[in-house]
Amino acid sequence: MSPMTPEVLELRERLGAMGVEFSVTDEVTEYEDGYVSFSLRTELPGGASATVAWSRTPDDEKRFDSYGGAFGYLELRVGDDVSMATVDEVMEAVDGR
Repeated sequence: MSPMTPEVLELRERLGAMGVEFSVTDEVTEYEDGYVSFSLRTELPGGASATVAWSRTPDDEKRFDSYGGAFGYLELRVGDDVSMATVDEVMEAVDGR
């Protein structure tokens, strides 16, 4: 089971194509009861980050744990501000740095 989401893949591909340096902190945690959690975090220039976090229950139900993930958004964090953002919105913010 791949933890990657289409939004995270697209963001990282577009950042790479633009030559923007970014770092990745992807974590998969498996629990004894069969619960699995995934956190896909892309650290952006200037201290911002874009995250999608989700989990799979032992009953194979997918739950989104990040803000907006269930609707195809990334959770964009800039300082203490957290909002939902599309890949295009994140790219506009990075391009305007």
